[in-house]
Amino acid sequence: MYKDTNILDIKPIIAPIEVQSKYTPSNIDIDFVIKSRQEIFAILNGEDSRMIVVVGPCSIHDYDAAISYAKRLKHIQESVKNLYLIMRVYFEKPRSRTGWKGFIYDPEMNNTNNINKGLDLARKLLLEIVQMGIPVGCEFLDLITPQYLSDLVSWGAIGARTSESQTHRQLASGLSMPIGFKNLTSGDCVKAINGIISAKESHNFMSIDDHGRVSQVQTRGNNAAHLILRGGEHPNYQEKYVAEISKILEKEGLDTGMIIDCSHGNSQSEYNRQILVALYVKRLRMLNKYPIRGIMLESNINKGKQQISQEMLYGVSVTDGCIDISTTATLIKLLDNNNITQTQTLGENRKIIRDYDRTIYEILQNQSPVNLKNHTIQVRSVFERDASIVNICKGKPNEEELMMMLSLRLSISERVAEIKFINNPFAFLNKNNDLLNLVTDREIEKENFKLFNDPVFLKIMELSKNIQVEYLENFLPKVKIGYLFGRGTFSYEAITNNFRGQHIVYQSISELRTALENGTIAFMFLPTYNSLIGEIFPIESYWAKNGSVDHKINLNLYSNKNTTPEYAEVLYIEPHIQKETTHYIQNKFKTNVKIVETNNSLEGCTECIKNTSQTAMTISSKHNSSNFLYIVDSEIVDHNITTFSLISL
Repeated sequence: MYKDTNILDIKPIIAPIEVQSKYTPSNIDIDFVIKSRQEIFAILNGEDSRMIVVVGPCSIHDYDAAISYAKRLKHIQESVKNLYLIMRVYFEKPRSRTGWKGFIYDPEMNNTNNINKGLDLARKLLLEIVQMGIPVGCEFLDLITPQYLSDLVSWGAIGARTSESQTHRQLASGLSMPIGFKNLTSGDCVKAINGIISAKESHNFMSIDDHGRVSQVQTRGNNAAHLILRGGEHPNYQEKYVAEISKILEKEGLDTGMIIDCSHGNSQSEYNRQILVALYVKRLRMLNKYPIRGIMLESNINKGKQQISQEMLYGVSVTDGCIDISTTATLIKLLDNNNITQTQTLGENRKIIRDYDRTIYEILQNQSPVNLKNHTIQVRSVFERDASIVNICKGKPNEEELMMMLSLRLSISERVAEIKFINNPFAFLNKNNDLLNLVTDREIEKENFKLFNDPVFLKIMELSKNIQVEYLENFLPKVKIGYLFGRGTFSYEAITNNFRGQHIVYQSISELRTALENGTIAFMFLPTYNSLIGEIFPIESYWAKNGSVDHKINLNLYSNKNTTPEYAEVLYIEPHIQKETTHYIQNKFKTNVKIVETNNSLEGCTECIKNTSQTAMTISSKHNSSNFLYIVDSEIVDHNITTFSLISL
């Protein structure tokens, strides 16, 4: 026989209509599914501000445990306001090589592969969960199973191994619920985005109808297709990746945003790290800059995973590791809480830090239950060091609770850094100061060293300070400081030599003052006193002087001709420099020299000198240079020091 040489057996499969008629949704159930799809789509396109949380077992393998999990999730669902919970009910498992392929294919988990039984139980389970009022999410792997189940599904996904598949893109274009395309296992997001674009179009392909007959299917296209970031060889949930992918989505005109999978490549197979990813995503959403519409969590009744065997633990995953339902409930409360604590003073911040520190110490020493209700604060910290947090927690009692508390403790690090900056901006903007030394609060450390003597606690403090430094290294260069007259001036020398920040030039004190008062800049950098001429710009009563630096002024005399000062015909000079060099000008220049006052720096004066045939000169800093000009005299004024002040409102 040349036909079917590798086929061992062919068995008939029950038709979709037979399973559908056995487990038929009521009108209430149908209305619920339709409404849930509409609500999910509204969240995806930004009309609804809630965050989607697709949460549940990595895979369904025990019918009774799945129902028990759903009941517990229903209890959690009733208490949330700012989240939209979808239960993850995955019946099909894609395998990189071999292994158990899921509840539909082998419901008895013994290689009997009773697919008819799997389809029957899968639909029965979906209907029971829908009747509880819980939206259901599934990943569609086989191209035929949607005919048996999809009318009960509120949200669906195309997996990382099939996002590039043309047949799955066609399938998604005809499904009635929002469909997420995961980035490939390699981390490639472009192919998943191509899948979204393809699924939005109409397709014609072969499938089966409700009676199991092979049919030609024409689709409308799915406008609710969207992206799922699940990581790859490296995580891709951090801001730098989210920002880059957001730009791609915008360029492609895709407004359904993205969902971030906290497991898989983003957790690097450490199931507890989902906590850190979820808290980080909340932080990103609070920035209100990126189209992040939700997260995915792998969660089960009990934590971890197990091998398939004759005696398996109840409610423990047989595929990827999951966080337990208790941890899930606590994490969802944290994600749902929008009552942000805003600390205003360093004193208030110290109290918050000490409260967290004592709680952490109690956990470490006594393994006491964690009460997170009174410890909710704005989650803004960048958890790039999440691997360190995982390592701290490993092997300790109440591992999940400890990880959440550590995450919260570190999450205030950026706020602490902000407050320290607000209390002393001059010190932090001064580039000659060491940031790590500045964020080290000796008063708090002395107190805490007395209270706690634990190496883990000391590690927490070290991580917190490092996060503060990282935050400041990114934040300080963006602080806008205005100064006068631009390159080639003493203000330019002083500000670039001494201060971090974004330096913005203004051509007059009135422009600079206006910029400060309307919030265009955060600080002014002004010359306020000179050792030779006295006060330059007086400090107004409503200004705050944050600090000052003294800048040594070394002046050179430049000319367009290689000559001496007495041959000068015209002298271009800035008024303040003229005051500082009055005696030099009187002693070195002839009385008939033409003095032209200008606000220009050496660069501007050079342009003036180029346009004249006269012997023209200018006085400027010895740190300036011009290939066009000769240095006629150097260091022409001694003991000339200008004080520059950093001023805010």
